[in-house]
Amino acid sequence: MSRFLLLGAVLAGVCASAAGADPSPEFAVIGMDAQIRTDPPKLAPSGKRAPYGGRVTVLEEKTVDGKVYAKVQQSGGAKTVYGWTAKTNLGSPKEFDPAMAPGDEVDTETLKGIDAVMGSIYNARGKYLFDRAKELGASPAALAAVLKVESGGRGFGPDGRTIVRFENHTFWGQWGKAHKDTFDAHFKFNPDKGWLGHQWRKTAAGPWVDEHKNQAGEWEVLEFAQTLDKPAALKSASYGAGQIMGFNHKTVGYATVEEMVKAFDRGIGPQLDGIIAFIKTHPNCLKGLKENDFTLFAGCYNGRGKEAEYGRLIKDAAEAYTKVTRGKTLGG
Repeated sequence: MSRFLLLGAVLAGVCASAAGADPSPEFAVIGMDAQIRTDPPKLAPSGKRAPYGGRVTVLEEKTVDGKVYAKVQQSGGAKTVYGWTAKTNLGSPKEFDPAMAPGDEVDTETLKGIDAVMGSIYNARGKYLFDRAKELGASPAALAAVLKVESGGRGFGPDGRTIVRFENHTFWGQWGKAHKDTFDAHFKFNPDKGWLGHQWRKTAAGPWVDEHKNQAGEWEVLEFAQTLDKPAALKSASYGAGQIMGFNHKTVGYATVEEMVKAFDRGIGPQLDGIIAFIKTHPNCLKGLKENDFTLFAGCYNGRGKEAEYGRLIKDAAEAYTKVTRGKTLGG
């Protein structure tokens, strides 16, 4: 399982396929704090937010000081024009499934920081979290907190493909150990702390490139590794909102890693179901979640090393979720 601090690179909007007869590309609001701003060039905060998970179309774009802003409109219903927001707040509609939303919502307009984030998670996934937490014997708050800390709840990158992180040291174990010369010509990692020092190059004479900078780079190295051994390469990356490692495909219910990767690409549902399946099959993960022992959970889900730090982050997020959903039908 990959580390929580994953992929600060998921920071650009992505065009999805057009919906119905509307010729404009449809986006989803993936920024939990998607500030609506006044017209360019001032772009001053208006105090309002575009609704997290809402479907929008882009009416106009402007680049100001090197940053792209989009004027967005509700893509269905009243077609309300929300106003201008940073394009990085927009992403793939595959991030959301309306069936996961609760019947009531948290008013996030007056919330800030972690409270606003956890309120937004409830609004987008409250029913799913309630149902699956009940199935696990845990609290919705605990499950919501795991989702927040693991990936911010995001499963897809700027181009609509599943978020991935390719792990050189895992590829070494899956394939490189038996093909040392070829592996060493293209991949590097810290031999003492395998998750550090990841570099790669496409040609044996080319310059070394640092990894884990953005999603385009992650997919580039993963696609190259597949030319050496496709199953081993796919098993050496983590995927989606739960960052499930490919070698765990059987644990989460898929006969092959290829089947898991295809399922995760279809939408957020299979990705979140993968998190639940992983927890169910790892006793310490389930015990930690049920007993709110988040350090135990973090050590199980993400491995040893920073479990105390990540446990504190999960605890803080769970407390915020409980607070902001108090009184809600499916609250924490």
